Amino acid sequence: MDLDFPGWPKVQLARQQMSNTGGSGGDSEMTSDQIRLQYSPSGARYSLSSGIQKTTQDHFGTGEDDELRGSTTERFDLSGRYQVGSSLSLSAS
Repeated sequence: MDLDFPGWPKVQLARQQMSNTGGSGGDSEMTSDQIRLQYSPSGARYSLSSGIQKTTQDHFGTGEDDELRGSTTERFDLSGRYQVGSSLSLSAS
């Protein structure tokens, strides 16, 4: 989902989900949530962008191995750009 209003940062929200139920080794699930912000004011020489993503994976065993196992990964990024002149720009991330 994108939220974009003039003069405000653009916000992007996303969610992905996958699951596998009834496999011989058990059930598994994966969920990934992401939020991104982008800001580039009209007429300005700069722009900023940032984002955070969290991914969770779980596995439910079967029979004697019916424990819940899983992992979580988080990522954050930040970048900026400045237009010095018509043919030169500086970027950092």
